[in-house]
Amino acid sequence: MKFNLVQYPIYGQLIFLLVQIWPGMSSKDDLSNSMLFPNKTYQPGDVILGGLFDIHDLYDPDSNLCSSINIRGIQYAEAMIYAIQSINDNPNLLPKIKLGYHLLDTCSSSQLALSYAIQYAQPSNKNNQLCSTSSAHGRKENSNKTLTKPIVVIGARTSEQSIAIATLFNQYNLAQVSYASTSRILSNRVHFRTFFRTVPSDIHQAKVFLDLLTYFGWNYIATVAADDIYGQFLVNSVTALASQRGICIPLQRRFSTTKLTTDVKEIIHSLLDDTAIQVIILICSEYQAIQFFKQAEKYNLTGRTFIASDGWGDSPQLKTIRHDVIGGALGVVLDQGLSTDFQYYLQDLDLCNHHNHSKDQDQSWLTSYWRQQLGMDHNMSFHSCQTRQTWLKNNGKTLDSLIADGKSGYVIDSVFATAHALHHALECDDHDCRLDLPLSQLRLKITPSLDNITFDGITDPSFQFDQEGNSQGVYTIINLQPQQDTLNFITIGMWNGSKPIDQELTLFLYQPIVWNSNNSSQIPISTCHGDCQPGSYRRYRKNKSSCCWDCLPCPPNTISNVTNAPVCYSCSWGTFANQSQCQDVQVTHLQISDPLVIALLTVVSFCAIITLLVWICMIIYRRTPIVRATHRLLTHILLFGVIILYIVPILLVLPLTTTICSLVLLILSFSCTCILASIMVKTQLMLGLFNVRNPSAIRQSLLYRTCGQFIIVSVLIIVIVAIVGITLLVYPIEVGRYISTNNLVYANCQATTKAPFIILVVGLFIGNVICISLAYRARKLPSNFNEAKCILVTCVVMCMTLLYLVPFYFATSGLASIAVISFGVTIFAIVVVLCLYSYKIYLIIVRPELNTRHSTRRTVSRYSFSQKTIR
Repeated sequence: MKFNLVQYPIYGQLIFLLVQIWPGMSSKDDLSNSMLFPNKTYQPGDVILGGLFDIHDLYDPDSNLCSSINIRGIQYAEAMIYAIQSINDNPNLLPKIKLGYHLLDTCSSSQLALSYAIQYAQPSNKNNQLCSTSSAHGRKENSNKTLTKPIVVIGARTSEQSIAIATLFNQYNLAQVSYASTSRILSNRVHFRTFFRTVPSDIHQAKVFLDLLTYFGWNYIATVAADDIYGQFLVNSVTALASQRGICIPLQRRFSTTKLTTDVKEIIHSLLDDTAIQVIILICSEYQAIQFFKQAEKYNLTGRTFIASDGWGDSPQLKTIRHDVIGGALGVVLDQGLSTDFQYYLQDLDLCNHHNHSKDQDQSWLTSYWRQQLGMDHNMSFHSCQTRQTWLKNNGKTLDSLIADGKSGYVIDSVFATAHALHHALECDDHDCRLDLPLSQLRLKITPSLDNITFDGITDPSFQFDQEGNSQGVYTIINLQPQQDTLNFITIGMWNGSKPIDQELTLFLYQPIVWNSNNSSQIPISTCHGDCQPGSYRRYRKNKSSCCWDCLPCPPNTISNVTNAPVCYSCSWGTFANQSQCQDVQVTHLQISDPLVIALLTVVSFCAIITLLVWICMIIYRRTPIVRATHRLLTHILLFGVIILYIVPILLVLPLTTTICSLVLLILSFSCTCILASIMVKTQLMLGLFNVRNPSAIRQSLLYRTCGQFIIVSVLIIVIVAIVGITLLVYPIEVGRYISTNNLVYANCQATTKAPFIILVVGLFIGNVICISLAYRARKLPSNFNEAKCILVTCVVMCMTLLYLVPFYFATSGLASIAVISFGVTIFAIVVVLCLYSYKIYLIIVRPELNTRHSTRRTVSRYSFSQKTIR
């Protein structure tokens, strides 16, 4: 990536700052003599480590003085001193090498930090070799045996400071290990090749912010940040990730460090004006956060939920802020790296054993802190060495102990990482280290050594730097919970960047979260508008962000079935809108009062009555020649089939079920087979009686016997019905839904295949063709007692009925289908009755003289004589 001053304007500022500072820097090598260094501590050693800490929060460049003690800065400086003492006491790490340190107070100033960095990096006029005369073991023997320049610099705390000095250190191959700088810019190994840090890049912190927002459903928030490198780039990362997740940030504000109070006042008024913003991400340092909340107390910015960056999320000073302002805040802080031994070390510090050596005891960091804690006047001095017990006896007050927080572990790991890298660079074994390396060469070896170290650290049991010089991204999520008269930091979760994306955030369900609201257990709502429930849709407000909308009810006959639906959808045919879902329209069943039912039942009843009258007539006149000539058993079977066929239209107007649908097809197959089988057997029997030369032979056949006729007809019926029944088992009929043009739904019988109906129709056609063939051959038989011509007409009409019925059945649905089948079946049935029996009834009732045995014999004799003449 090409370095661009336009893209990163801070670098241009730093170069300008460097030009301004450099001419005024002292050319001397002894930093303790420079007027720019009012706060420092120094311990000589074989190898010097530099250290940059914010012992004070404010720096006045005009007076060159610092003010406002930062207790954390003192703690971190003491952590470095403790770590160096631990390493010096460890015979296995850097044997026979004594580490020294030179710690400087940067006073939270990038300008001051850069000034120190220039002095750290400048070549020294003194001997820059570990020793001028070496012993057999490589141990230096002369008095000029120490390096006056640091090999590695521990620090700085803020990203702005680290970017400034890392830019310079990169030119001098001076390695830097920061314990708190998290800006993602520092991961650029091209421009910051010698920079390392024991904390993760803040790109991980931005992900934690977004995971928390997503988890709690907050999509309308504000970001407030310091207008520095740390704040600028972390806010940019949050904004980029928020846009990907549909989270709106309508209020993005930054405050200047030089106009802190004025800017914060304006920001707080903006937050008070937009009550929809209930969640605020505050990205700044500890000092800046405390100043922000003091203004929030002043202007009564209460009831909001703050998400804290790692710069202030676990600051003890938050306990001094009113509960209704800061209570319920969520802190995203670095994973706690606590050291019990270091805590004991801090507890034992007093005026006799602290290591902040200076010529004037009153100017030490700890004495400044204790003077501030005890409210002592600056004129009162601490010239004498006093233990805690002595101080309590003489003054009636005790010296407050420093309390180690989790971040001190990152300072200790920075020092130990440096020590392990030195151990490798100096080619140390179990007893000695190489001590003849020039400063420039040693600095060149330190950076690759830092890249390859692995050791058991406080913050990570297997600590190592990744390829960008960062450590693993692990954060602790804490909740600031009011308890009685104080505020306590309660751990509620973890975030681990090494886990899969959907498993990085883990909140402890057993630990309840206390929120800053009247209902402290209710998750705050931070949206421009609440969720639009199913049955409504979102309409975005004009001149507002994409997270502001109104919830409008769906128009008639439209629905939305998801939360925050963008539009409402029309229901499909056969359904109706019930706001949040499309419900099926209830099936409309035919009623007895419907015109179609009335017409159908009237026609069916009329045809059934006619059929019954014919049947009754045939029973009454069963002994007459014409009736006897119709073969009574076959007549009864045929008329029974016709009567059963009338049941089909009645079943179709009932509420349809799978049973009714299957029963309709079985009845059709049974009835039609009864009719066609009877006609077929009857026609074949007549042909046999008149065409066989020996009539006695036909009388001996099975066809002429009554039981034989019954068996033949029964077999045909069983075969056809069985075929249709098996087909129904393989392809069961179901009740479907037919939607009419006026959105009414009717039930209809439908199957996955038309096979059962096709089999029935094909069977009927084949039967009709056979009957037509037989009837055509029997058309010249005596017409006064046989129905050969009537059978021919009947079969032709049945074929025409089927030809009409089949295409209409496949082309219609719903009520039309029911009407086609019902009227078609009824017509089919009545045609059979009228064509076969209307002429016979006419003879029986109107022309009874033709229904005598004498008339029958004469007709048969005339037919027989005509047949002999033809031969």
